[in-house]
Amino acid sequence: MLMEENPFTSGCFTETWLRHFAPARPVRSPQWISPLHFTRHRFLPVFENLGRTLTKGLVYSTHPREKEDSDVYIVYDVLPNREIPKDFLSEGLHRFRVPQYPGYLINLEGFISLEDFLQKQFSKSSRYKLKKYRKRLESSFQIRYKMFRGRTERATYDEIFRHFYRLLERRFEDKRISNNNLQAREWTFYQDVAFPMLQDGSAGLFVVYAHDEPIAITLNYFGDSVVFDAITVFDIDYAKFHPGSVSIMGLIDWCLANGMETLDFSKGEFEYKKHWATQEYRFYYDIFYNPRSLWSRIRAQVARDYFDMKQRLRDKRLNETLHRWTYRLKARKTSDQKPAGFDLLLVAEHVIPDKERRVEPGSALYSQLRTGVFEFLYLNNEALADVDIHILDGAAGEYLLSGKQSQARLIITPS
Repeated sequence: MLMEENPFTSGCFTETWLRHFAPARPVRSPQWISPLHFTRHRFLPVFENLGRTLTKGLVYSTHPREKEDSDVYIVYDVLPNREIPKDFLSEGLHRFRVPQYPGYLINLEGFISLEDFLQKQFSKSSRYKLKKYRKRLESSFQIRYKMFRGRTERATYDEIFRHFYRLLERRFEDKRISNNNLQAREWTFYQDVAFPMLQDGSAGLFVVYAHDEPIAITLNYFGDSVVFDAITVFDIDYAKFHPGSVSIMGLIDWCLANGMETLDFSKGEFEYKKHWATQEYRFYYDIFYNPRSLWSRIRAQVARDYFDMKQRLRDKRLNETLHRWTYRLKARKTSDQKPAGFDLLLVAEHVIPDKERRVEPGSALYSQLRTGVFEFLYLNNEALADVDIHILDGAAGEYLLSGKQSQARLIITPS
């Protein structure tokens, strides 16, 4: 990747990050490394690149130093690249390179279409399942795909982000783990930085709609030929239809249609990334220090050992345990309540429902029944537009689902 393609060193990204995370700290721009800028850590005697761990990968170039200093500089989330020769460090500047998260990407070069990609990358059985998910979703709901990139109304953008947050919140409450993206300061940063970057084409929101309601959303950043998948989520009510896989297929389709060569899932070890990626790579933290200064060496070694320990803990999955514990500590009381379950029983003989007891779409009760209704759609290949819901007489928590081809009793079970 060429440096000019990287959106995380743009003025918009770095200035917004500064405003949210380091508003009172001066910026340092060493001439020996570009295009990076640094600010001093809030507590520790080291300098960190602007953006810190909220970028999805950085590249940089180094140059001879005109002025020697004994400060320590940390560059987070460095991408592996071919542009930096092994001997680029001058005599008065050394580097520790600490391996960190794995990264995953899809190299789209050589593929002419989504069908071509699926044919070459997946087995026959896997292709069948993926196509079935998409077909079932598109036959049961009115589905459309849209990439918001370029001029977009603020009201439209804010509405998508409201859905985005709710879907992400529900997704991680369902998993019962904490997620840094949902922290108020971090989420506000993403919402503030993405809008101007979306306007100039360096960011975008890929949205899958069902009946004009967002059911899958991905925040993307753009290089000239790279799409960085930054945050992605789907509506868990639609889980039976695998909207996450359908969204990825839609995004691959968009990338190929728009000449993108790489879809980068960035850092983080998740099964869906391994399933889709054509290439795995490694992120690094680079620590620069002055080898002739004892104080500089000590600080750099402490930082190296700290990051190395953190990665060893990640390798043992202890970070997942931590996220589960922090969720338990911070979760609201309502989050501790398990959602009601349901049973579906097909009706052998056609039942004529009481029209006066119809559950109206959009009502609060309808929203509570969605998961069961969607299960009915998936299992019976019905379309939402053809399904009516009625409350059954004399049976608390029981409903009749009537489609074009089938009927079923939906029985809500206590949590």
